[in-house]
Amino acid sequence: MASAPAPDDGTEPPAHGWHSRVDHARARAEEAAARYRELARRDPVYALPIVAVTMYVARQGMLLASAIAFRTFLWLMPLALLAAGLLTGLGRSFPLFSERAQSTTGVAAVARQQVVAALEDGGQSWWVAVVVGFFGFLWTTRTLMRNLIQATAHIWDAPTRRLPQRQVIISSLVFAGAWLALFFASGLVSAIDVAPVGIAAVFAIQVMLSTVVWLVISLRLPDRRRSWTDLLPGCLLFGLGLSLMQLVGRIYLPARFEHSSQLYGTLGVAAVILVWLLLLGHLTVISALVNRVWLDYRVDRAQQRASAKSASSDAGDNLTAPQPSPAPGRPTTPA
Repeated sequence: MASAPAPDDGTEPPAHGWHSRVDHARARAEEAAARYRELARRDPVYALPIVAVTMYVARQGMLLASAIAFRTFLWLMPLALLAAGLLTGLGRSFPLFSERAQSTTGVAAVARQQVVAALEDGGQSWWVAVVVGFFGFLWTTRTLMRNLIQATAHIWDAPTRRLPQRQVIISSLVFAGAWLALFFASGLVSAIDVAPVGIAAVFAIQVMLSTVVWLVISLRLPDRRRSWTDLLPGCLLFGLGLSLMQLVGRIYLPARFEHSSQLYGTLGVAAVILVWLLLLGHLTVISALVNRVWLDYRVDRAQQRASAKSASSDAGDNLTAPQPSPAPGRPTTPA
């Protein structure tokens, strides 16, 4: 069977299949990139995502997020032990309260359930878990706060100095108190998430609470802000992201934890917790990056406006005023 003749104009026949689709997608991507560059050139605010990604890579955001996730994992374990010991002791007198508390905080509740099961199977006294968890919680809170200070200073290019021990202890207590207050408040407001309207209301309240909590913590971290309002964009992003993670943690993750525990054992549960904490670490890093990128943009815009205003003022001063016209009926030159 004869093949189709080639066109007489010397052009090759059009390609078919996935090659043409790849070329078409590449061309569309190049056109979109060109339009985005033109838009960013006209208004620098559209270039902020690229600036944030560039800074994330330059500041080793993955490494910082991993370090924060690891320290948070170490902080979560004694907290889970402390909470499990308290719930075990209270569960003997108030079983309904213990069950309700374990079902409101998602990932933390699953971690506590593992510790509670270990305590019950081993026949250990709950007060031993409370004592060990309390002192472990204080120590890991201090190390996590120092890690956050170093990471935030690196993102902001803020000068770091050796803080007095008193200031470190106060910052650690503020950090621990803010998170415990958030956990307690989340457990209270979760009682109304019985309908779509209730879930939306709980989500909005948790976003507000998480934003306020992270703002309180961020005020104890090094930065180059001019006012506390410079931290609001990143804190709002952190509150929104944490509330979404907590919502997923209460609705979706418990079943996945149970499946992972049955399929892979304790290692499966630990792996899922580490992934959740890695997302939390990235959220922490990104919130600080957003604050710095937005503040730098505002400072640059203010400097540009001040320079333009100063240049226009200097140009106006250099203009000479025109000579007044002679009065009518009077000679313009001396007689």
